[in-house]
Amino acid sequence: MAENAPEVRTIDPTEVVLTVDGFAITGYADGEYIVVERNQDQYTLNVGAYGHALRAKNMDHSGTIRIRVHPTSPFVASGKLRELEKRKDPFPVTCTDNNPHADNGFTAEKSWVKKPTRFIRSKEASGMIYEVTFETHNVVFE
Repeated sequence: MAENAPEVRTIDPTEVVLTVDGFAITGYADGEYIVVERNQDQYTLNVGAYGHALRAKNMDHSGTIRIRVHPTSPFVASGKLRELEKRKDPFPVTCTDNNPHADNGFTAEKSWVKKPTRFIRSKEASGMIYEVTFETHNVVFE
């Protein structure tokens, strides 16, 4: 084996632990099954007429958390998803990635379902994937 051969790493999706209001989510769909992003850039840049620049830290840490699950996921099948859609009080959403060489995850202490998830029926299983978007006022990447 060559000394400078590229390293091969293994990522195990079962090592990614997402909890929504204390409920561990399983039954993810293929592809991007968890996507978290802030609504705004971390910094804003203002450049003056003579080229002087000022970078300001953006204090808006709001964001969205999108998950994709199968209809057989306990999150859907148990009714927990529909319960959270109707809930008025915010709830926590947290994720820890226990894979070696991975990001640690994120926390969002006060989240809510952005809008009710579509009611889907299709003859194709891939057409029945539930995509749920949570909104939060403060997503913290760890």
